[in-house]
Amino acid sequence: TTLDGLTNILQIMIEGFNITIRNSYFVDLHTLEILILKYNNVRELSRVTFIGLKRLHTLDLSKNQISSVGAGVFGAVCGTDFTPTCANLTRLSKFCNNSYALENLEYLNLANNYISSIHNQAFLGCNTLKSLKLNHDEIGTLDFIYLPELMIIQLEASNIYNFTNTTFMCTLALEEVSFYSAYVEGMEISPFKHLKYLKRLFLPYKSCDCNYRNILKWMRNRNILYRYPKLFAVF
Repeated sequence: TTLDGLTNILQIMIEGFNITIRNSYFVDLHTLEILILKYNNVRELSRVTFIGLKRLHTLDLSKNQISSVGAGVFGAVCGTDFTPTCANLTRLSKFCNNSYALENLEYLNLANNYISSIHNQAFLGCNTLKSLKLNHDEIGTLDFIYLPELMIIQLEASNIYNFTNTTFMCTLALEEVSFYSAYVEGMEISPFKHLKYLKRLFLPYKSCDCNYRNILKWMRNRNILYRYPKLFAVF
């Protein structure tokens, strides 16, 4: 059953219910711009859950029971011949089915779920996404994020323990990265060096080893505002 009779609606808020989102639930809501679905015990999202919501710019799925985000849930679906590189982001139509992508999505809140895995194609084609929240989730590592307009990513109090030199390679617009109160291992400068617009870096719990001191020095030289437990400072 779809939400019959709401074909011209701009905003929907469903909060505090035990719901199962069926594949056709939002299929005819072509004008929908804001969708709030927090506190609903939502457990699964499929690649057709949000298909057709081309005007959607705000999606809040926080405080549910979601454990993973697969390919095509928010982004395009690509074939096996697609190689995940920044250059290929500009020609997705050659390799991918863009009909699944939420092309106007700007704000996505996935915080306070149980997300432990995110497919590396989960956000392909979400080229206007500016804010991504994964606070209090169970994601352990991030490899590649294909979000060229992303300005804010939050992983506060999450289980994130590792990120690579390629994690932010295709997110050159990033201004704020927050690992505050997470337990990232092996902090290095290299994942952040190419982020020329970075203004705020909120650091995880970490013993003050040599690499950590190098990061603090680098932020000081770049005038980046930073924060870690019991300290908030700008140099």
